Amino acid sequence: MMVHNKTLGIFTVKKIAFYNNEYYTYGGFGSYLSEMRKYFKKTILVAHVTKQAPREGYYKIPTDNLEIVHLLQSRNELENLVQQPFNFFIARKRMCDMDIVHCRMPDYTGIIGVILSRMYKKQFFIQTIADWRIEAKKMPVSKKYGLGLFLKLDYYLYDFLERKLAKNRLVFAQGTSSYEKHKNKAETKLISSTAHYNKDIGILRKRFTDKKKVKVLHVGRLTGIKNQELIIDTIATLNKETEIQWELSILGEGPLRKKLQHQIDELCQTKNIQLIGQVDRGDIFWNYFDTADLFIMSSRSEGTPKVVLEAMARSVPVVASNVGGIPYLVKDKTRGLLFEDNNKQALMDAILFLQKEEIDRDKMMQNAFEFSKNNTVEKSTEFMVTEVSRYFQWEEE
Repeated sequence: MMVHNKTLGIFTVKKIAFYNNEYYTYGGFGSYLSEMRKYFKKTILVAHVTKQAPREGYYKIPTDNLEIVHLLQSRNELENLVQQPFNFFIARKRMCDMDIVHCRMPDYTGIIGVILSRMYKKQFFIQTIADWRIEAKKMPVSKKYGLGLFLKLDYYLYDFLERKLAKNRLVFAQGTSSYEKHKNKAETKLISSTAHYNKDIGILRKRFTDKKKVKVLHVGRLTGIKNQELIIDTIATLNKETEIQWELSILGEGPLRKKLQHQIDELCQTKNIQLIGQVDRGDIFWNYFDTADLFIMSSRSEGTPKVVLEAMARSVPVVASNVGGIPYLVKDKTRGLLFEDNNKQALMDAILFLQKEEIDRDKMMQNAFEFSKNNTVEKSTEFMVTEVSRYFQWEEE
């Protein structure tokens, strides 16, 4: 591995908690950050920092050779827009020490990164994680008592700026929608978002071995966008309409916990459906995958969700909603099954197909397992750094 004698700047919307002189983050961002830093002498992270105790699910960020620039933390979209000039000024102070800048989008933080890189004539590349134009189209004008119109216009404004600033640049696009948006106007590479390492790859296991019981797994923050209500409703129906006992474990925390538990209670499914809560990575976390027969992703909107690749890495067959970048990961009928967004009957049909059709299921599991091996944190990061080195011709420096 070549360590470049350069300082990497990263502009990200990811929220960072600062508490007792320690930094914390959540999701797969820490995996990306720790691996990317190995390739550079120093990293300067420009992020939104809140000075409070980290919430459940956050974990510590090692800060050796890492400097974190504190941008303002906003409470809503309007405040976020108002704060941009202040964040621009804060980030501007550290640009002179950056040699190469990674602008992560969609968010105005990434936009600020691009504008400052151009102002200071710094090399930069872009990573798009989701497509806000899709979100703009889906946003109802009536949302939040008419604020939906403001949000819709805000998304369209952002999308316009992203397209303009990414033109003729190196862009890493997560998901087919982002890729299609930029592929003809930038040097665009289609990538997946991943948080599993080589050591996390499991073995191919037989699933659905118990003919009377099926274990289903979902991992995700308990929010409306993840749509756990659909999975709960579907599992409840399967328990009523089939002779099989369907057990669902939901890993994660979030604001909808009470609402989801109420739904479980109302459906009389407390014995079959469990809200496990946050489970840190480790043996207990992976054991949920290894003992599951099926993994379900029901999101209404996604980039390329890391947890789907984690399920594949542990050889769990996947059923997922056909939204965002999910179809890139779950190639339908090849690496799993897709179902129409928020369609209960389609989800049920997909579940029953995988439960009954062993030969097709095993082929999908094998293909998904091999796909996950080629999309580990190590390989994904190496690919990005190699492409950046080639694009800016660092070998010739």
